Amino acid sequence: MGRVTKDEDYSLRAKKTGNDEVGSLIDGFNTMLARISERDRRLKESRERVDAQTRSLTDANDKLKIAMAESNAAKGNSGNGQLGQE
Repeated sequence: MGRVTKDEDYSLRAKKTGNDEVGSLIDGFNTMLARISERDRRLKESRERVDAQTRSLTDANDKLKIAMAESNAAKGNSGNGQLGQE
């Protein structure tokens, strides 16, 4: 099981050879590995969703910055630079 620790490969399973106490420990160990594997899968999916949301928010922020710059430039070209006053 050194590969589990070294490579973080939680898809590996211990082979059960009997239904004694050692067999029960192996069952528990394999259940633990399955839960870790499932947790890692969910974490990866969550991380991917967060990354996608971050990209979307960054894009929206960039567009807002451009719109603000264009608005400020238009205000500067319209006279005194204040909206609603002519």
